[in-house]
Amino acid sequence: MGGAAVVAAALWYSSVLVNADLRMNRTLEAAAAGDLDQVIKIGSRAADSAEIAGAHHFTFARALVLCSGRLPSVQPNLNQSDYEARQRAASLRRAVDLAAVHARKSLPYSLTPDLNYLLLSYLASVTNDNRGFINLTGHRIDRTVSATFNTCTRGGAAVVKTTFPQATFNISDSRTDDSTCSCP
Repeated sequence: MGGAAVVAAALWYSSVLVNADLRMNRTLEAAAAGDLDQVIKIGSRAADSAEIAGAHHFTFARALVLCSGRLPSVQPNLNQSDYEARQRAASLRRAVDLAAVHARKSLPYSLTPDLNYLLLSYLASVTNDNRGFINLTGHRIDRTVSATFNTCTRGGAAVVKTTFPQATFNISDSRTDDSTCSCP
């Protein structure tokens, strides 16, 4: 009897994952078409599925970013009213804000938190967030990463603490816009 329950649970969970994957594919198709309402409607259901690894949250955030890039220009022009320009700007802000929420939701489960941080930094730059600091903290079993980025001065700092071997690494850059990345 116990084996049948395990098989039934596995079949249920598999069907939930397949359904969420199909929704996520439809979400990405809607994002490529620039249909923000469909991206939010379908993608939020897929992201809130029983998938435990957080991958659907990250994919939903990426779909929102893709869709925001496909939205019509938010700059007023001769062919649109101020109202239309404000509506487009509000749609862009909605997509970016929701993408940030879902990128953060996927962060605790991510095996590559640097991608989440990169996406969050991109989202801050899209909105020209010049109000001050962006603070991000991630905890994993073997490490803790805390990063701060000042959007006004473009300076940043990070502290990485590892548990094995026990070590602390401090990273700072007073002007990130003139930096190049390279590995030793």
